[in-house]
Amino acid sequence: MLTDEKAAALELYAQAATRAKTQGIAIASEAPVLALCEKKLIEFMHGFLAKQPGVKVVPHITVIYE
Repeated sequence: MLTDEKAAALELYAQAATRAKTQGIAIASEAPVLALCEKKLIEFMHGFLAKQPGVKVVPHITVIYE
């Protein structure tokens, strides 16, 4: 049982940002997540380029990490 619920809640909120950042970095480095992000980026770029005036063909887009 918590003696000071407000203080405990504030402590949890303070730790939440750090925990979310750590978990986010771990999730972002997983291969399936990277593959999905690449796919979504390529879909977005293809659609964006296709809508530009005068564009008739959009070349194949590849994501390369260096």
